[in-house]
Amino acid sequence: MAGKCPSCGGSLVDEPGNDVYVCTVCGDLFSRDKLVNDGIVPKHEVFDEKVVPDRLVVDLPKKRINPQDDEIEYTLSRLRRIQWIVMIALWLLILGIGLSLFYSYRHKADVMESKENPLEGTLISNGKNLLTEEYLKEEYKIYYAQENYSQRSLAILLLTVVGVFTVYIIMAALGSIVRARVTGKPLNKASFYKSLAALIFLDLVFLVFAIWGMRENGPSPEKASYSVYKMEYLGKYSQKSGKTKTYVITYMKNDELQEKHVSSSTYDLYPNDTCTLYVAVAQKGASKVEFYTYREDAYTLP
Repeated sequence: MAGKCPSCGGSLVDEPGNDVYVCTVCGDLFSRDKLVNDGIVPKHEVFDEKVVPDRLVVDLPKKRINPQDDEIEYTLSRLRRIQWIVMIALWLLILGIGLSLFYSYRHKADVMESKENPLEGTLISNGKNLLTEEYLKEEYKIYYAQENYSQRSLAILLLTVVGVFTVYIIMAALGSIVRARVTGKPLNKASFYKSLAALIFLDLVFLVFAIWGMRENGPSPEKASYSVYKMEYLGKYSQKSGKTKTYVITYMKNDELQEKHVSSSTYDLYPNDTCTLYVAVAQKGASKVEFYTYREDAYTLP
């Protein structure tokens, strides 16, 4: 080994059988005469292994930069940059629309929660509010809007996730196809389709939950019929078993203690003390919702 590489400063070694030196760092080749003239290699340096028996022979990779490979790498780098720019732009757009709709629905739900029945206090009999069908319809409109706005706000979040994930799937698939064409290497179709199928399946799971969340929660106020039944209400309680929490109300029917499992939203409709209640029901076909309870000491039937 002798001298330093004029190009990079790396160590030079001679190639056996050739009158040249090669750099161990950058791989550049230099003739012996040139290196001797430049004073990098001494004149007495020879290449005959018989003269220099302890010569250090290094097996170097004969790597050379292919201009075409360099161009391909540059093209792929630009494509990756464009891919990420487009993907992030679409993500920001989808997130902006999704969050805007989410907060809009949440605001509407909060407004409906604080809204009062316009007929409250206008239909009175013996100092009590009359539970007429018109009154119940106005009550149900508030309940229906609040429940559906809350539910749809969560569905909007899921749709936003679906949108973000869909953009990623499309851009990832296009990126794989374009890279295969630019490099000239065949696309591994089995691996490609397997990965694509897994991503699409996950995306569809989110989509199903989002569509389920956009459904109507209860019959439409304009199409429902309204009724009231009387209940000797005793109280309510909740219990937790593992990760599952159940809600139960207790009441008397035909002088027998009865229990009924209800949803968390229905559970909140019932008071904490014992009393006689009127339970309002909205129904259309098989769709039936208990939407409010009214104490007998404040409300009466017409």
